[in-house]
Amino acid sequence: MGFDLVINEFRELNGKNRVNVHNSFNCEQHCWAMIAVENLYHAEPCYLNGWREAIAKSNYWGNWSELERCMIFEVLGNSPEHKDILLNSSELVYGVINFGGNVYLTIRGK
Repeated sequence: MGFDLVINEFRELNGKNRVNVHNSFNCEQHCWAMIAVENLYHAEPCYLNGWREAIAKSNYWGNWSELERCMIFEVLGNSPEHKDILLNSSELVYGVINFGGNVYLTIRGK
């Protein structure tokens, strides 16, 4: 389905308009950095240039569409701070990396 479509579906179900959501090299690089240290962490504010950041990690069990929905609706959607980024940003970018049986996701919003 695609994270862009799932994010906008989440927004619409929560009474928000669709926004431009696109893949970001910087967000992918952040995923690789988390993989390298084997830990989830938010980027330092000096690297975000006003963007707010949501991160998540999940085991990959073989159904990509279900995984996308789980990460947006359940993991990030159930975190008040991350949900706020998904719903109250006018622009969203994301990066996702599937590595070693885990999927790492970084979403940034303005």
